[in-house]
Amino acid sequence: MERRERGGEGDSSPFSDAIIAVVDDLAKPGASDNAHRHALQLAKIAFSMPYGNRTSTIDTLLELPRPLREKRPLLAVLVLAGEIIRADMVLHGIRTLLEEAKTQRWLLDENQGALEGWLELMPFSDRPGATVEALELMEPNLRPPWRLRRLLSALGHAPAPEAEHVLDLLPRKDAKFLGEHEWLAALDNRGTVSAACILLELTCGGAFANRPGGMDTWTLSLKLAGTMRAHADFRAEVYQRYEAAPVGPGKAILEHAIAEVADADGVLALVRSHVAQGKPFSGILHSAIRHVAVGERPSADWAGANEIFSMPVPELRKRLFAMTKDDTAETRFAAACLTAIDELRDDYGPAESEPRHPDIDSGRPWPLEAG
Repeated sequence: MERRERGGEGDSSPFSDAIIAVVDDLAKPGASDNAHRHALQLAKIAFSMPYGNRTSTIDTLLELPRPLREKRPLLAVLVLAGEIIRADMVLHGIRTLLEEAKTQRWLLDENQGALEGWLELMPFSDRPGATVEALELMEPNLRPPWRLRRLLSALGHAPAPEAEHVLDLLPRKDAKFLGEHEWLAALDNRGTVSAACILLELTCGGAFANRPGGMDTWTLSLKLAGTMRAHADFRAEVYQRYEAAPVGPGKAILEHAIAEVADADGVLALVRSHVAQGKPFSGILHSAIRHVAVGERPSADWAGANEIFSMPVPELRKRLFAMTKDDTAETRFAAACLTAIDELRDDYGPAESEPRHPDIDSGRPWPLEAG
C-alpha cells in the first residue's frame, strides 16, 4: 500500500487509535471469519478519521482471507483518506464480480452499484491507466457512458496525470462519450492545460460535428475560454488553430471561445477570418470588441451595483486603423470595428487618456469619410 502525504506519521486521532487497536486484535491470523469481517467493518470507521501511518494494519486487512466484495468499502474509505490502492486488487475484484454474475446476473444491476463501485476506485490506484483494461473486461452493454458517470467523476478528481490519458482514450473508443456531460465535466475538473488540449484536439478534429444530442457550441466554447483566460500559451494556440481551421463546427466553437475572452490579437484573428470567409460583420465580432473595449466594476455610488465603463485599447485601434489604407474588404471590416468601438464610447463615455483618433501621427483622417 502506497500513501500520499497526509500530514505526517503522528497525525492521528485517539478515537482512531483505539479502534485500530481493536481492529489489529480482530485481524490476527487464526481469528474467526466473524472476527475478520468485524475488523473490516470497524476499519471503515477508523480510517475515516486521522490515523497517521498505519501501513501494516492496512496491508493486514487487505490480505485477510475474506471475499473481495467485503473489502471494497474499506478500499473506498482508504481512497478518500489519500491512500493509493493496488490496481491489481481492483481488477481482481471486477473479474470476480463478473464471474459471479454468470450465475447471479442481478449482481450487475445498476441499482446494486457493485460494478460501478469497483470501477470508480481504478483512477486512484497505482495504475490509473488500467481503467481501460478494466472496462475491456466488461461486456459492451455494461459500459455505456451514462452508466460510467461515477467513473468519469473519479477520473476528474484523481491526482495522477494518467487519468487525463484515460479521459482522452474513452471518446476515441466510444464516440458516445462526446455527448456525456460528465465526461466534459471531468476534463474541466482536471483544471490543467493538458486537459484543455484534449478538448481542443477533439474540437479541431471535428469530433463534435453533427452529433445529435451532443455538446452545444456554447458549452464547449466556455470550457476552452476558461483555460484561455488563465494561460497565455493556450490562448495563442487557440488563435493559431482557429485561423488554420476549415469552416465548420470546430471553427465555430473556437470562434465563440475567442469572443468570450478576446484581447486585441483575438479581435484581429476574428477580423482576418471573417474577411477570408467573406462573412459580414457579425455579432460574434461585436461581442469580442465589447469584451476588449468595455469593463465592469463595483459602483462607487450604489452598493451591490456595477458600473460599465470604456477601457482604453490604443494598440488595437492603431492596428485596425493601419488596415484602412486601401479600399478592400479588410479595410471595411477594420473601419467597422473602429466604428463599433466609437459607438461603445458614445454609450459608456470616452476611455481615460485615449484620444478620439486611432493614430493621430498617421496624418490620415478618422472617421474615413472626414477626408
